[in-house]
Amino acid sequence: MNIILHVGTEKTGSTAIQSVLKDSYRGLLSSGYLFPTNIGEPCHIKLTACALGGLNNSPIRKLLGIEEEEKFRQFTENTRESLRSEIKKTNPKTLVISDEHINAHLAGAKLLAEYKKVIEEFGTVQTVIIYLRRQDYFRLSLFAEAVKSGNLTHFDTDDLLPVFDRVPPRFDYLNILQNLEEVFGKECLIPRVFDRSTFPDRNVVNDFIDACSLPLPHDAPNRNEKNTSIDGRVIRPLAKVSSFIQKAGLSNKLRNSIISRLSGLFAGPSIVLEPSVHRSYMRQFESQNRQIKEKYFSHLPGNKLFESGGLDGAEQSDAPVATLSWPELFTAYARSCEDGLFKYEPHKDDNRNLAPPKKTPHAAGEGETVKATCSLCGCEYLLRLDQFSREGKLCTACGASGRSQAIGFYISSILCSNTLPLKSQKKDFTKRVVGLSDGKIYADILSRKFSYVNTYYHRKPYLDIKAPHEKYEDAFDLLISADVFEHVTEPTIDAFVGAFRILKPGGYLVLTVPFVNKGEAIEHYPGAVGYRSYKDKDGTWVAEIEYKNGEIILDRVPKFHGGPGKTLEMRIFNRARVVDELKNAGFVDIQVHDENLPQHGINWSPPSRVITARKGADSE
Repeated sequence: MNIILHVGTEKTGSTAIQSVLKDSYRGLLSSGYLFPTNIGEPCHIKLTACALGGLNNSPIRKLLGIEEEEKFRQFTENTRESLRSEIKKTNPKTLVISDEHINAHLAGAKLLAEYKKVIEEFGTVQTVIIYLRRQDYFRLSLFAEAVKSGNLTHFDTDDLLPVFDRVPPRFDYLNILQNLEEVFGKECLIPRVFDRSTFPDRNVVNDFIDACSLPLPHDAPNRNEKNTSIDGRVIRPLAKVSSFIQKAGLSNKLRNSIISRLSGLFAGPSIVLEPSVHRSYMRQFESQNRQIKEKYFSHLPGNKLFESGGLDGAEQSDAPVATLSWPELFTAYARSCEDGLFKYEPHKDDNRNLAPPKKTPHAAGEGETVKATCSLCGCEYLLRLDQFSREGKLCTACGASGRSQAIGFYISSILCSNTLPLKSQKKDFTKRVVGLSDGKIYADILSRKFSYVNTYYHRKPYLDIKAPHEKYEDAFDLLISADVFEHVTEPTIDAFVGAFRILKPGGYLVLTVPFVNKGEAIEHYPGAVGYRSYKDKDGTWVAEIEYKNGEIILDRVPKFHGGPGKTLEMRIFNRARVVDELKNAGFVDIQVHDENLPQHGINWSPPSRVITARKGADSE
């Protein structure tokens, strides 16, 4: 069996890569690739730990609670046996292993050789892929991560890009590459420069797929970066708050709540320093970067390993450098705790530069921002254009995601013929609207604006969209189905027909469903008629799938939406199938809304867009 080994480095999109590999488990497996699920999540840190025999004080062994040798021995045995069992069950041709901590915690050829012994019990390493990020961007990204965790021991907020007496191992890329080459061979090594501008759709996941020749489409769902940065204007005071909470021994929950809330008030670019500071810091890496370029990247144009990122221009950065005073920071936090007041507004006499950043890329390479108006509550916030986001909180007031704001936008467009936020629309209780398990975030607004009912499959008010009760037929002006049809059992056409039946002639469906633009749709459980989910004896959520012939099959790596054990994902549609099923159900004026409208909070990559469709009038 061949092994593809991804070793990071840290802060180069590893979490995004691992999340997509995990979400694509079945699709990969159908092509002979296994991304193991039981040796660490999201990264395979348990397998890395198996190479740390005799190193009781290793941070990884401390993290996993296996400092004692007997615990370590039992842990290693259990980890290896778990992987053996999964391989035996799935019989793959290629094993994909990913852990960005390998290069930092297995520093040196000796430890890497020990790790190689561990993994080559299961196959032969054919590919070792590693991403290298510009060292200044890497350092600042580590600082942002440290602010979130409270572990700021290695950072001086007044000297974030220091000149080291000795380059730390995680920044010594030349040594990292040489160790990998010594242990695995240069022919296995695929070093990549972490530069979003060179990636397909600016996405490291797509670059990883291409570099490893994985059988995955570029536009599969959930390709967004998982770790977001903190606005450069507030990161220093937040660092002090985070460090104080850590030193005071207060709870991580409290720190996470405060840092998350305060960082959410500001959505500018991440921290950037004066260009001269960046240049001074990067000079200490010039020699090793030149050697790396000559030895490993000679095929790339230019004579530098990393581009300057705009630092060779003016000495003065146009990024905001002001920080908030403690009273201002406290006021911002207090206001954010009040319902609807989530946006910090400086005092009219405050003459410091706290305005939104200019719409020009900054030295930290994090891209532009735009002022967005939430399509649900109407509050304004700054949206990062380089971070495509369908899910997750975007609006700093109501917490609406990109998908929720898109739904609100198209509801307003259809029912009110304008693009005002839903909260600002006039009441019109002549319009009848129905939702399928709608989220509270827009259900509450809809109930105040229209004659609205939110229905459910398992509780009152009931509505089975595959077989709607006759009282619902031709009853509604608009139906909202937000990520529902991927959960229904086959045949899915019944759900589309049910949606058609409950709409009035001329009524509209606003539909979201996970789909890919290219490639085939994926049915996870072809022929299934039902399922139940439960925790097994080791506390893992599993799905018990029932088929027509009475056969029961257990899925130990199911994908649930809404949290573990909630709603099981039965499939991923492709674009053509969704459109075809809408047509076959009778819908007309079918539109897949591909355009991003960042000023309305709609800004994500091509797949899984909002779709609208109309039930034709009787005369059509």
